[in-house]
Amino acid sequence: MTAVMMLLGLVHSQTATYVSWPAIAGWGTFFLCVFVLVVVVAIRTTIIRRRAGRTRTDAISTFAEAAPAPPSTPLGWQPVINIAALTAAPFRTYFWSRLSGREITNAVFGLLDGAELAVFDVSWNDDQKHRVTQTCARIALRLAGPPLLVVAKDMNTPYELGTPTVRLESSDFQNAFRVQCADERFAFSVVSAAMIEWFLGERRLVWFEIREGQLLVVMTPCPTEDMHRFVEGALHRISEFAFEPEPSE
Repeated sequence: MTAVMMLLGLVHSQTATYVSWPAIAGWGTFFLCVFVLVVVVAIRTTIIRRRAGRTRTDAISTFAEAAPAPPSTPLGWQPVINIAALTAAPFRTYFWSRLSGREITNAVFGLLDGAELAVFDVSWNDDQKHRVTQTCARIALRLAGPPLLVVAKDMNTPYELGTPTVRLESSDFQNAFRVQCADERFAFSVVSAAMIEWFLGERRLVWFEIREGQLLVVMTPCPTEDMHRFVEGALHRISEFAFEPEPSE
């Protein structure tokens, strides 16, 4: 028994010689601090990544709202539901009443200067059974005048207004288009010098008709954006004298 006690005393004395309990406590504190620091860094990194993700998402959303609409859906236009309304009165144009196999496609509508503008394609079979397609637009305006028709001279159509042909000063325009209107003053207010230049700059134009305050434009097949651009430019070139006065409040 005495020998065992002496052996334990020797082991304790040797352990105390090589291992200091205060040193062990110091190392424990050090590793605890390192562990806490690692946890803090990990939490901070997670927070920064989440904030960066939200910032990136917000930036993408802001860009999407500010960026222009893609060409396939210009100006937020929507599909036309009531297709029959596109060919309704007051227009009685040749391809809506005479030609066979008529079909309306790609019909969309949107607002232009506060008025509803519809753009659509019309296809039909010609006399040789060939499929023909043209792009059309119609919009309701406050025009105060009789029916007016501007049609390309190379357009083969029996459609007439039954009114005199208005002669304009531009020989280039006279060679390219025919203008019919019972009121020359109204015709000059619509087909102004600026409008003549606009018409001559658009070789795809074949039809421009005003009837009962509404406008119909027909062009050879073209993108919706091109038709919108032409109609918008045409409206801005019509003299103010051609419009009805604004209703008084």
